[in-house]
Amino acid sequence: MRYNMVYFRVFIKRIFLLLSLLLILSASTIDYHGKYIRDEQIEQLQEKLLRQDVSLSKLDVINLIGAPSFISADNLNIWYYIHYTTKVNNLWFNKLLAQRIVILTFNADNDKLMRILVFDN
Repeated sequence: MRYNMVYFRVFIKRIFLLLSLLLILSASTIDYHGKYIRDEQIEQLQEKLLRQDVSLSKLDVINLIGAPSFISADNLNIWYYIHYTTKVNNLWFNKLLAQRIVILTFNADNDKLMRILVFDN
């Protein structure tokens, strides 16, 4: 009888270990990468861009929304703000949940903001 009880305890421990391992492997986390530009910030930039009496310099843009994520070495007048959200499972499967790319183009002559492009998925 005592011999069967030992096997039963070992069996229960193994089942508990297996269920714990499955629970850990099925857990996932949400990761945020890059600089997220909110809709309000984009609207604020667009309003100032449309006004004829206001022109935004690169420094003005940095003060409003922060430094860009990326500036191309080929063209210093194009700034990229890149943000994406991924879901990472412990089984090493990544899933892209959301992505936003904001591209700001500045005039090469006077470094003033010319165009705003927003790409969302």
